[in-house]
Amino acid sequence: MKKNYLFFFFILMAFGCKKNFDPANPDADQFVSMVKKGDFNPYELPKFNASHIDRLLELARDTSHINGFPGNPISSRSSLPAPDGRRYMILSECLLWTVEGIRNGSGYGSLNPFLIIPGETVTSLNGKEVLEFRKKYQDSWEGSGKSLSQWSSENPLQNTAYRWY
Repeated sequence: MKKNYLFFFFILMAFGCKKNFDPANPDADQFVSMVKKGDFNPYELPKFNASHIDRLLELARDTSHINGFPGNPISSRSSLPAPDGRRYMILSECLLWTVEGIRNGSGYGSLNPFLIIPGETVTSLNGKEVLEFRKKYQDSWEGSGKSLSQWSSENPLQNTAYRWY
């Protein structure tokens, strides 16, 4: 009988306890898992920093469609900050936006987590195009020697028509 209690206790410990998410000291993998499940605080982007960039860029290979992502609190697009004509967000694009916020030092890549070509009609990206920009960010980060102080003065979107919205 004692063995049954021990077994039950270990099962509860292994599956019953989930690691609390700390937005002040975030785990990128846990955050992405929460975003994909829709189980995140939409009003609080975790405090990612330069130590998270490599992992965020790796996770940005995922072009899953998601229903939401923590946004910039001063944006007027609070309900679904997706581009016009698109009823979903792309995880990769949101993670690149997060990396952009680290790079530019503001914490947010822009007002909203999507790339556009500015003009009369705003053009947004598809998953394949987002992956091309992921590569630009990856190459730019590595080209800076993975030094945030050097990288912050560079713009991975330079010489492209795209801008963060």
